[in-house]
Amino acid sequence: MKEYSEKTAAAVLNGVLKEARGHARESLWYTWRDDDGRQCAVDGFRAFRLDAPIDSLPEMPEGMTPVNLKAIYDLAQAGTMQELEAPDLADLDALIAYDRQCKGRKNNLYMFGQGLPVVNAKFLRDALRVFPDARLYCRDVISGIVFKSEHGDGLLLPVRIAGDLSRERREVIYNLSTFAARFAV
Repeated sequence: MKEYSEKTAAAVLNGVLKEARGHARESLWYTWRDDDGRQCAVDGFRAFRLDAPIDSLPEMPEGMTPVNLKAIYDLAQAGTMQELEAPDLADLDALIAYDRQCKGRKNNLYMFGQGLPVVNAKFLRDALRVFPDARLYCRDVISGIVFKSEHGDGLLLPVRIAGDLSRERREVIYNLSTFAARFAV
């Protein structure tokens, strides 16, 4: 398992904030500190709270109101949570690479299994890159997935899918180079 890297977390979160500039309100373009001193970043689909702030991330200017993440996390964690099996990053990368090559209705979706959430595979990969040691939890098929790490926590909202689109877990199909990198001895 890869270890937490401040450099990787900064790169991913800068990408999240840059992407938010294209479609989200201005208050989501920056990070801010919550009441517990954690550095927070949100783009409307995913949220991150870092225990140790990273200086290279843009800070919210004075006068802007940040999202109330405490209320969002409290709602996501209300009730009985079940642990999800986190996918291997190499498997997730293979799935995303396959989706780039072959168009289909399940493109860029990661399905945890029957009765479990479906999420954007790229957003899941980003969360696992920020928190490679994270344990994943969810309440039900429509609640957000909570990532708990030694270095902070994250939240990823699920994707609604049509009823006829199976929620069965997708099988990872490897191309030759990905297969060789994944299973080389």
